[in-house]
Amino acid sequence: MEEKEKTVIMFPNLSDRLREKGFDSLHNKQFSEALDCFNQLGEYGFEDEESEFAAVVCLIELHDLKEARKRCGALLKRSDRLFFEVLEMYLSVLLQQHDYQAVAEVVHFALADRELSNEQREKLYPLLSFAEKMEGLESEIPKSPEEEEVETALGTRDVAKQLQALYSLRQRGSTPAGPFVARFLEDETNHPYVKSVLLQLLMESGVRDEVSVTKYGRTMSVVPCELPDIKEDTFVTDVLLEAERGTGGQNPTMIQALAEYWYEIMFLVFPFSLLPLDVRVWAAVLEKIGSERFMLSPIDEQIVSRYGISQADMEEAYSQLLKIEQEGLLPL
Repeated sequence: MEEKEKTVIMFPNLSDRLREKGFDSLHNKQFSEALDCFNQLGEYGFEDEESEFAAVVCLIELHDLKEARKRCGALLKRSDRLFFEVLEMYLSVLLQQHDYQAVAEVVHFALADRELSNEQREKLYPLLSFAEKMEGLESEIPKSPEEEEVETALGTRDVAKQLQALYSLRQRGSTPAGPFVARFLEDETNHPYVKSVLLQLLMESGVRDEVSVTKYGRTMSVVPCELPDIKEDTFVTDVLLEAERGTGGQNPTMIQALAEYWYEIMFLVFPFSLLPLDVRVWAAVLEKIGSERFMLSPIDEQIVSRYGISQADMEEAYSQLLKIEQEGLLPL
């Protein structure tokens, strides 16, 4: 701490500079840079409600829910002016983690120990009812035969049985529901294709409850009914149009095959997008893959030149696509 105190003496405006840089970075969605600034404020003892609240926002955006929960919970205990805002954010994190017992406990604490407006209380009562219901849902509410069937199938590692159960559910017009659905989507070890089929069922059923999805090392929260159809996604269609322009439309059969392949790849990564979000890079990769599989002897230098990208960018994206394809092959 002695060295930090010396630094503060050397730079008397350090706290103002860190705070300004932190909030500017947050405004520009540079969450890692912003979090670093807010963390430094804490190290020097300069943090306040606003900066710590902003730090938790950064952690959520960076998908570090474990640390966000820890710091938001600590902030809630000492929060004053931003108490209800901190409370709402903390409850949001707990809901994303499906910790309904913690949600109920925190709401009880807020209702009993804090002076809240009638409007604020009205917001909390339905949430408390929902959390208490979900907390005892699996043990108190008997499952339907369809739920039992799907839960049993998803609990196995047999992809064929998982898909069969989901397709059967779709034919009956039923909606997969229950905590096991959320757990399946969050589990990194479950097959990405099955997760996409499950998400598609939730979309078709108009499900409005937020779910967390983990695939290929990435996690995001989505509302199924708000997700776009893959074939109507602008990025997906723009890549195909760029690939068709790049090849000059000289091989319609290859273009059609590439379109089907591209849709399959995007279904595997759904609801995520491929990175980088550069249409030219992925169009070039599609041409390279198409040329290889149609035995047209592609020349990488010509492809990258035609699309105006670097060789390194194409090679990295190419490797990424093949990895997704390999991991997404159905073991049927």
